[in-house]
Parts: sequence; C-alpha cells; structure tokens
Amino acid sequence: MTLLSKAISLSLAALVCFQSVAHAAPTSAQLTSLATRDTNKPVTWDDYSLMIDGERVFFWGGEFHPFRLPNEAMQMDVLEKIKSAGFNVVQSYFHWGFHSWKEGTIDFTGIRDVEAYIKMVQEAGLYLSARPGPYINAETTAGGYALWAKTVNGTSRTAEPGWTAAWKPYITEMAKLFKKYEYPNGPIIMVQVDNEYWTDQDTGREFMAEVEKVYKDAGIVVPLFHNAANNGQSPFSSGVGAVDILGYDFYPIGWGPCRANISDWSQPYSTPYPAYVKYMDGVPGAYDQWGGNGEDKCRQSSNYEYLRVYDRWSLAMGVTMQSIYMEYGGTNYGNLRFPVDYTSYDYGAPIDESRQIGWKIYEQKLLNYFLGVANDLTMTDVYVAKTSNSIVRDDVRLNPKTKSEFHILRHDDKTSSADSSFSIVVGNKTTVPQEAGTHIRLNGRDSKILSANLDFLDQHLVYSTTDVLTWGKIDKTDFLVLHGIAGEDGEVVVNVPAGSKPKVSFIGGKKGKVTSSNDQLRLNYVVDGLTLIQITNTDKPLTVLVGDMETAYQLWRVDTAHGPAFVLGPYLVRGLDDNSSTTLSLRGDTNTTTPIEIFASSEFRKVSWNGKKVSTTTSSYGSLKGRVAGPRSVSVPKLTEWTVGYEAHEKLPTFDDSEWTVANRMKTNNSLAPPKGEPVLYSDDYGFHVGHRWYRGHFNATGSEKQLNVTVQGGANSVYAAWLNGDYLGAFNSTTSATYDLIDLPASALQSNGDNVISILLDDMGSDEEWPVDQFKAYRGLRSASLLASSAKATGAKITWKLQGNLGGEDIVDTARGTFNTGGFFGERKGWHLPGFPATHKNKFTTGVKLPHNFGEAGVAWYMTDFKLDFPSGSDNPVVVVFDKPKGDQKYRVEFYVNGWNYGKVIPDLGPQFEFPVPPGILNTNGKNHLAIAVHGLNAKDNTFAPVHLKVLNSYTYGGKQWKQVPAPSFDAKIYGTSSSA
Repeated sequence: MTLLSKAISLSLAALVCFQSVAHAAPTSAQLTSLATRDTNKPVTWDDYSLMIDGERVFFWGGEFHPFRLPNEAMQMDVLEKIKSAGFNVVQSYFHWGFHSWKEGTIDFTGIRDVEAYIKMVQEAGLYLSARPGPYINAETTAGGYALWAKTVNGTSRTAEPGWTAAWKPYITEMAKLFKKYEYPNGPIIMVQVDNEYWTDQDTGREFMAEVEKVYKDAGIVVPLFHNAANNGQSPFSSGVGAVDILGYDFYPIGWGPCRANISDWSQPYSTPYPAYVKYMDGVPGAYDQWGGNGEDKCRQSSNYEYLRVYDRWSLAMGVTMQSIYMEYGGTNYGNLRFPVDYTSYDYGAPIDESRQIGWKIYEQKLLNYFLGVANDLTMTDVYVAKTSNSIVRDDVRLNPKTKSEFHILRHDDKTSSADSSFSIVVGNKTTVPQEAGTHIRLNGRDSKILSANLDFLDQHLVYSTTDVLTWGKIDKTDFLVLHGIAGEDGEVVVNVPAGSKPKVSFIGGKKGKVTSSNDQLRLNYVVDGLTLIQITNTDKPLTVLVGDMETAYQLWRVDTAHGPAFVLGPYLVRGLDDNSSTTLSLRGDTNTTTPIEIFASSEFRKVSWNGKKVSTTTSSYGSLKGRVAGPRSVSVPKLTEWTVGYEAHEKLPTFDDSEWTVANRMKTNNSLAPPKGEPVLYSDDYGFHVGHRWYRGHFNATGSEKQLNVTVQGGANSVYAAWLNGDYLGAFNSTTSATYDLIDLPASALQSNGDNVISILLDDMGSDEEWPVDQFKAYRGLRSASLLASSAKATGAKITWKLQGNLGGEDIVDTARGTFNTGGFFGERKGWHLPGFPATHKNKFTTGVKLPHNFGEAGVAWYMTDFKLDFPSGSDNPVVVVFDKPKGDQKYRVEFYVNGWNYGKVIPDLGPQFEFPVPPGILNTNGKNHLAIAVHGLNAKDNTFAPVHLKVLNSYTYGGKQWKQVPAPSFDAKIYGTSSSA
C-alpha cells in the first residue's frame, strides 16, 4: 500500500482524512491506483490535493441531506447559504429506504427527485460529493437501508446473491444519474462507496468491489472513496474492494450525545501530527439523544473558538479536503430517525434546523474565503517552527514551489485558556512583528494563519501578522482584506517598486504607522472596527481593509462581471439577481434595517437589493453606502380550541380484525428464529416496518391463565401497552435485546367461555443501524407469547395472533409523503391526520376542547385544529410548534402532523425536545393549515395532554427562491373509508 505523505481529508460520518491508495493486483471490479490512474481525467489527485481540470483546489464542503428537508425551495435556500459561506462543495447522503418502500420500487419523484437536487447544486455554484450507500448510517432508521431488505435472504455487506439482488437495482439507478451529472457535465466530483465498513472477510471485500463495478460499468470516472469508522485502519486501502481515496472518521467532541459541560474539549492525540494523518476533526457539533442535553449544548460546545482551533488544526496537518458534518442537519420527520435519536437532527450545525444562520457560519466564512483564494496552500509540506513563547505551536505549511509560508498558530494544549503574547520567525530570518512594543497574541482558545512570502494579484505580501480573509481586484486597485480580534496589534509588510514614493492613508480605526525601507512598506495598526489603508501614487495601487471580528463576520464577497464586490452589513448576501453590467443587483436576507457599505467597481452606477433600488452615497474613499430594509413583524394565532377524537378501538374485544394480517408464517430469514413450533410474529416479515404496530391475540381460556409471558422489541426507548379484553394491563419497555415480560392477567377480565383478546400497541422507535453486519435486521414486534398458570407452566391455551401496521404495508397509499410518514394508529389508517378529514359530531368527535385536557384512560386521543397564516411576501419567518411540558406524573407519547406530514415525536418524560421547526411548503405560510396530534396515553387513568402553541423564532426579509406548498393529497374516503371516534 502506498500512503500519501501529505494528508487529504474529507468529512464523512464526521470529518475524515483521505489517503490515496494503490491496489494490489487490480481486478476488473477495481479502479486504477494512484500510480496508474489517468491524470488527464477532469478530476484527479496527487499527494497534495484534488485537481479539477489540472488545477489544484481545496475540497471544502458542508454536509446536507436533502431527504431531511422535503421542499426544493428550502433545499436551495440551504445550498445558497452553504455557497455564501465560502464552501465550494456540498456533500450529501442519499437514502435507499427513502426511495424504495417495496422490493422492485425505486422512486425519484416529488420529494425524492435526486436529479432536481443535483441540478440545484449546480445552479448554486457548488460541487457535489455524492454518498448513496447502500449503507449511510446518518443516524437514520436502518442506517439508510430499504426496510423491506430486513427480510432478505442474504447477509448485508457481503457478496451473497440475495443481498446483491437487493441493493444492486438502487445503486445502478443512482450510478446512471451520477454518470449524467459527473464533472464536467455536472457538479459531481466524487462518489462514495458504502460507508464506515470494516471487514476481514473476503465476501465483504467482494461486496465493495461489486459496488465499485456498478459505478465503473456506468462509465463513472470521478474518484470513488470510502471512510474508515472510529479512526480505524481500513481494509480497503489495497486489494479487492480498494477505493481510489480513503478517509477516516474523527469526532473531536464525541459522537453524541451533546455534552452538558460545554467547555470540555478533548485532547485526542499524544502526537498531534504523525507522519501521515489518520485522524481528523471538524464536526461542528453532534447528534443528541433521547433524554439528552439538547442540540443547543452541541452548538455551544462547538462555538467559534472550537471552529477557529480545529479547522486550522486540520490545515496544519495538511488537509486539503474537508466536509463539515453537519453544515445543515435538518429534521427526522416521520419515522426517519433511528431508535436513539429524536426528531431534531440540528446537530448544533452552523445552519440550524429552522435554517437560521449566525456566528458559526460567519466564523467558517473567515477561513473559507481565505481558502478560496490561497491556492498556494493546496500544495505544502510542514515543519514545526519555534515561537518566542514555548506554549504556542507554529506549524508552518511551506509551498515547495513558490516558498509561500502559512504559519498556523495555536496553543500546544488545545484546551488552554492562556493569554499569550509572542513573536515568530518568517523566511527563516525575520522576527515579527518588528515594531517595538507590539506582539502577536493568542487569547485562550484561538488559532491564526499568518501568511508570508505570498504573491497575490499584482502584489507581494512579505508577511502579515493579521489573518488574510480574501483578496480581489476592483477596477485597477488590488484589495487585500484582513481580519483580527479587536485590540490586537497588526503588522503588514508589502513590496513596492524600489525608489518609489507611494502615498499611504489610514482611514477609520485607530491611528496607524508607516515605515518605508528601500522596496518595502511596513504598516502597523491596531485592529478596531474597519480600517482602510490606501496605498496610492504607484502603478500598482493597493487598498488594505482590516476588520475586527464583528466587522468581518458581516463582510460578504460577491463575484461579478467587474470583479469582486465586498459587501458589509447584511445578515446574509446570497449573490446576484442578474449579471447587469451597470447595476449591482444584490440578493440576500436581513434581520433588521441594515446599513450597508459596498466596495465594488465604478462600472456599477446603481445598486439594488432583492430587485428594489437602494439609494446610495459615495464615501470619500470610494465605497457606496446605503440602507436595506428589515423585515415586518409577524404574528401567529393562538391555538385555543381543539376537536378531539378517541381511538384504540383495537383494544376492545368487539373490534373487527377480520381483515388484519394473520401471523401464520413458520419460517423467517431473520437469524433469530422464533421459539420452536411457534409462528413468526416479527412485523417486518409481514410488511410493516415503521411507526406503531398493533397485535391482537385470540385465545380460548382454560381458566388457569394467570400471566402472559411475552417478548416484545421496538428498539431503544420503545414501549408497548397491553390490554386483555379491553382491561388495561400496563405499559412496558421494549428495547433492543428485549427480555420477556410477565404480565399479570386479572381474573375479572378473562372470559371463561368464548374468545379472549390480548391487544398490544407497540411504539417502534425505528430500526437499528449496522454494527456489525445484519444488525439492522433486528426484529421488531413480538417474538413469542404464551399463557402461564400459577405454576409458571403453560396453560395449554394457544394464542392466534393478527397484526396491523401502516395502511397498505409495503404498498403505501400516500406515495407523496412517502414510506416513513405513518404507522399503524387507527387514526393514521383512517386518515385522521390529513387535511379534509370530517371530524364532526356526527362521527362522535368533540369540538371546542381547550388544553390542558384530561382524556381519561390509557389509549390514543387525537387533537385537531385549523389555523391560518398570512406572512408578508418576500419574508422568511421560521415557525415552531411548541409542546408544553405536562404537570405531574404524566406519561404519554405524541406524534403530530402538519397538513398531513408527520413532523415530530414528543416524549415528555424523556425529552429534551419540545419545540419543533416546520419548514415553509409543509407549513402553509399564506393560507389554511391543519394540525393533528395523536397522543398515546400510558397511564391507567387521568392522562392529561398539555397545551400546544405556535411561535415565530425570528423574521427576515428573504432573497431566496420562493417556495410552494409541497404537493400531497388530502383525505379521500375512497382510500381511508369512514370512521368514528370511540
């Protein structure tokens, strides 16, 4: 195996470091190695970086899963925010199970339109790194596998024929799409082969090789990659199944849950910089868990200090490929989540679940903009230099061709909060800063990249003790933009023609100082607000913009036909409305009326913002100043009256289950067979995979029945409720690796002559992820059930079981909302969650109910209300549905539906989520909305549902693509029939 001596990295299930690999005796199922690959292909790589059309580039991306935001306009909103933050790549998982709810079905329509998403990526000006699985993990049910594959006769991630037949049609269709849109015909520059797989078995290697062969047979020539989980070595660095580029996971603050102590940073390596990097960082948060501390703790743990230290540390290790997991997390709406995770997949990401941005993305932008221009940094070697302060580390990345230096500074102990002053040596000879009484400063958890011997535009930067943000030529003047922390000393030295007498002017900030010597100018200043340093009276004029953090956070770069425009002030600048040569037509968002300042070509004689003219004045130094309007305030209605219906009809012995599925199979492909002689009770074997499941067991009593011995499994945090002839037996845990429960049967409930019915309602929390192979096939539902006498022996009475899940099973009836939207509640099967359902007195629903509301005994109550919204056009007003915490010892579980879409699960006694963002297009922001809530009460009596509210988080003017309601059907009696409340 040939490892890259320089690190190339990419964030996968976290952020990973890539190393190129050579293949041993390549087979037809493998791609070419680093040594033999075709370097004339549009996308290639070497020891230093990825290359596109022969030009070195940073692969600097953010992770976004389109299946967690089911609205194209909102997907475009996220993509534009990723692009505006300076990323050039979006990396995306695609979810096999999202597209395939039944064997033979692969659906790319509606919210599953992969081609439309790829086109949006290209329209946004991003590259795409595609990650289609078959396995993706992603903290989603079954790790992204199709749920029908749980019953396949074949071990996952092997070359067994049954497993190959399952995944191959999906990957084949994805490969066709990827070929159509791979670079240069589209934005796709890399494709991942499976995810986080380790094996020491030949059949596992053969599986990987077979997936690669599908891509090769489709004609795909962009690099294929894979990542090793848990910082481990990968078997796919050579031999059968080897990939082009290999990566490694790394989770610097852990792989969930969010930490309560937000100041706890890990120091994971005793040797921070090995000869080649096999561990990486960059995850700006973590997923949280049921009962966790909340996603805000993840956001606080991975704050701006974290981003400054860890992302620059990545560069110190030679990383030129990185993707942040997650840049936007989104929502586990419906039943997308796996058992440990709750509805929010916010991940503490820079773009939060409601699509708002803030200091995290502004901090990222500082580095991303720099990487967008600092091409010399894509090809560097490293050495460690000394500083004047022993606790400060200086990793110098040196370009072997241009000799440019990038001094990456941080405290050697990343957890240090020391306030350190020091100097460094540049060019192996000059100690900087040179100005007496000044110094470089690292205050606590901070990191800097100081550039030296760097050519940019028509200039040569000897060195700067302030970080470079970006540069660009406006008309005939070169602009260099720097950023630093307010109050810090700054020193910049640039070359000027020998013997010239340039004029230097300082504008704004604190008074600066100029020192001239032969062919150099030394500029000294203190970082404070925005300082302009204009160097004129030279044939190569230069303007240096120095901004403190607050200023730099609000600086946006927009590339135009006349060079870059630097825009200061707005909450977000998305780009241009058009390519007018005379009007700078900006597009973006504001959160308040905002002063703006623009440095742009004089060719632009007018400025517009979201299509409206902006009145501007010209400053004494040539910038344009104006104001852009803020948003109008909005309000949401109070949810004061509700219509209530009761279900759990299935608990009653009189319920008609004649059309239910009889559990009569005696064989299963599951590795855990049922007890000898008993039928298969696993719900997956009968085509029911998501949400709640009902079981009804019929038996004739012998009179000796005292207990029910039952084993039920619904995943971590799952529960089930049980009834005997309508009498409540209680609620019980049904986690993974379930053990049996002994449930007492009250004699008063038994019918000594005739049919008895045991009813079980299971809350399935989702299917397990893979680790090891076939873990995702862990059964859901009942495994066994028997009746016991007082002697704990079987009574002889046999139970005949029937079961029911979502309407239609694998033949789902609502393909628009997809396979994860509904489970087996009576109300879900009868369409109670849908707009247009006739919940009236005629069918026994109660109107005018106010919350909190005591709905009585254990069972399921439905609460429904309609409300209208009328938000201003051109505005974005993120709305959340808020569930109050119930008082007392209430134990209930909630599924709620907005306009028919299952958009969250609430478990008050676990928490931590009580606020649920609902995006526009699911929520009708200008019209009628239907909110339906199913409450599963687990207490024997006095189940009391707490109040529910709507809340607007913030308001923004909006310059993105206008959304439409996502098409989805309303109630149709021909499909759902007629039904009444119990």
